[in-house]
Amino acid sequence: MSQPNVLIVEDDIDIGKMLKITLSELDINPVHVKNGELAIEYLEATQPELILLDLNLPNINGWKVLEYAKQRYGTSFHVIILTANADSVNRLMGKMQEVTQYIQKPFVPNELRDHIKNLLQPS
Repeated sequence: MSQPNVLIVEDDIDIGKMLKITLSELDINPVHVKNGELAIEYLEATQPELILLDLNLPNINGWKVLEYAKQRYGTSFHVIILTANADSVNRLMGKMQEVTQYIQKPFVPNELRDHIKNLLQPS
């Protein structure tokens, strides 16, 4: 069985690196991109099993990235929103977009890793 592809879309380079390190012990292939344009380029070539998605991205925001991913691949992947946006409008949008989980920053990396492990590698 091949490694699941996980796309990390995060404009904060330090958070992106931390997410890759946190996920490194899992048998997955994490790829970090720093903006919506690069996320869409990745999605043109690769279908991820999971997208870790920040909403506040320059130029193309996270919701537009998610819209593109769904147009291309339907709903055959999981989405975890990682954002500073705790407002009810964005949370409702996440529910309407059927995201797997909506997590407000700051978050506990090991808890996120365990959640991803259970999501991608059910026992």
